Amino acid sequence: MLVSGETGQESDGHDWNNLLHIWGAISKDTVIAGRMRAVAWLVCVVSIIAALVYAWNSGQQSATNDNSTG
Repeated sequence: MLVSGETGQESDGHDWNNLLHIWGAISKDTVIAGRMRAVAWLVCVVSIIAALVYAWNSGQQSATNDNSTG
């Protein structure tokens, strides 16, 4: 489904196709797609690492609190 509400079959093309034509970047579509995929992978990896660091630190903080209450 396109932003316009159409499926793409009844229009002259998909939204990204139209936008890239307007911006004059249609010849770089695969480069743009590759870079966006790399950004997506980077965001996924960074978020997983951040979650692991947060979990590790929260586990150490709990262990420290348990030892201090003795």
